[in-house]
Amino acid sequence: MAKQFKPPTTRIHAVAPQCAQPKQATTSSTVEDTPGASTPSSTASSSTWRTSTLWAGRRINKTRALKEYRLQPSDLEGLVWKVKEKYHEGMVVNARMYKEQDVERKAWERHGGPEGFETYLQKLYERHVKAGKNTPFVVPVQYAHQDWMMIHAHSTGAGGWLAARREVQDKVCALRLRSDALQ
Repeated sequence: MAKQFKPPTTRIHAVAPQCAQPKQATTSSTVEDTPGASTPSSTASSSTWRTSTLWAGRRINKTRALKEYRLQPSDLEGLVWKVKEKYHEGMVVNARMYKEQDVERKAWERHGGPEGFETYLQKLYERHVKAGKNTPFVVPVQYAHQDWMMIHAHSTGAGGWLAARREVQDKVCALRLRSDALQ
């Protein structure tokens, strides 16, 4: 039986629902700034890494893989990919679709395992918040904390992921306000 993924216990709130109070961002000086920096114990044996929580058939295109997993094009060399025809502005575009589990594994190798990759994302997120950026922080969906804002190119329309997220946040706020009124 595969272990369930548990997100890191420290959470930083960039954009919280209006009814919630944002927490202060903290920075850690123990994590190195360089991508791929890892501890010897985490890279010693990749056989001890947890199994991926991703569905085995899930695919990701090259652009999203590079952006979300913070990889270089050379990291994707050697991975098996399929071509998927997509239509963009009246043109046929051939997209390379990689198995997302393979891409995730490459990110783990680059950053010293699953924990190293999560720590790296946390460090990037802290930098993103400290810089005061209003842009969404882009991460793979399985690594997104509840309050991290993420966005994909295919979900920026009037509906889609962001609209669903706002709807859920509104419901959570309404429930909190109702429970506060009852107490």
